[in-house]
Amino acid sequence: VLEQISTFINDANARKLTYEPMDKIHRSAIHEVVENAGLLSYSFGTEGESRYVMIFKKEFPPSEEELAAYRRGEEYDPNAKKDEPDVESDQGSDKVQDFKPSRDYREKYMKIVGKESGVEAAKITVPNKNFGFVPSSNKRDQRSIEETLNEIRSRKRSKKENDDNSEKQDGSEQK
Repeated sequence: VLEQISTFINDANARKLTYEPMDKIHRSAIHEVVENAGLLSYSFGTEGESRYVMIFKKEFPPSEEELAAYRRGEEYDPNAKKDEPDVESDQGSDKVQDFKPSRDYREKYMKIVGKESGVEAAKITVPNKNFGFVPSSNKRDQRSIEETLNEIRSRKRSKKENDDNSEKQDGSEQK
């Protein structure tokens, strides 16, 4: 195994190395040796004796399509046309596709809601012109930031003084 891997590493034209099907112990040993050698390894096939290891150089990693083909038990052909569309490649595209439903849903809901149901409600609705408006009488705090901060500081000081005084009184009562 080590000789095969070293030959594979030294061969500049080799991109992948496929082993014969083997048991789990031998596969795990190959995975460990391959990882230490700085290569990529994948196991394919059904569980048991028909599972085999495939090794790739990091310079030539397998594509997702190639891995999917090997997982299906097929030989990968990069020039072959795909019969099924690739869902992942459609998700990555930024193109906006015009979608037109096969049915007109207005007809479907017209039976349930009717034609004039929303029209009457829209006629009654009057927008609230004061929405978001807060009258100045509701804005009671007219102080500046400095005034507010000074007031907070003075409250803290007076509270601290009260706490200190109560501790002194408690201390004198205990004596």
